[in-house]
Amino acid sequence: MFFSKNKRMKKVSHNNEFMKNCAVKVQGLIELYGEENETVAKALNQLAEDLTFTVPTSDPKAKAKEKNIEKGYEQLAALLKQSDWSEAEAIAIIKDMRLNLTEMNAMRD
Repeated sequence: MFFSKNKRMKKVSHNNEFMKNCAVKVQGLIELYGEENETVAKALNQLAEDLTFTVPTSDPKAKAKEKNIEKGYEQLAALLKQSDWSEAEAIAIIKDMRLNLTEMNAMRD
């Protein structure tokens, strides 16, 4: 019993750390590219807020959602580095990241 509780707490701690780190990365995108488009900046702010205030989970399925969110961040960062990025593409990636976060949030115990 003790071992499973300890393992669960490690997973919760990992999930919490992941969300905090991702929120910081998203805040970095806002600082670098937020002035270019107010709609994208607002969407990024909401994503960062969601990441900050989502309760972590120990569900093993959350790992897949974390990978999807991380992949979305990488796609978004690459997109925003381009000089001719489109608002629609950025919003679509942000929405997908928020969907994965919502699904992860549904896994809370």
